[in-house]
Amino acid sequence: MVWCASPSVQPDGKILIGGDFTTLAPNGRLPVTRNYVARLNTDGTVDPTFNPSANSSIQAIALQPDGKIILGGDFNALAPNGGASINRGSIARFNADGTFDADLRSARKRFGTCYRGAG
Repeated sequence: MVWCASPSVQPDGKILIGGDFTTLAPNGRLPVTRNYVARLNTDGTVDPTFNPSANSSIQAIALQPDGKIILGGDFNALAPNGGASINRGSIARFNADGTFDADLRSARKRFGTCYRGAG
């Protein structure tokens, strides 16, 4: 089953999506590899500058007031834009421009699953 977690719209109109997918073909275009998270431009194309490449599903996306992007899910590593693998326990933060923000530290502790309700 492929699903998409709570999409978030950035102030510039770009759309962040996460979930359980490894490729996207928005608007019938050619498939683009994106592991569990992607950002779509306002015209629906995949943003080539944002590719966190998580190693498992993204279940939550939040935007901070400063524009930073927080990802939550079942992942424990990311390889941003094809770079070296970075260990992160279920939560990671990216700057608004799509670069990884190493200032947020996390420890992988599972106390349950959180779901965002509708509305």
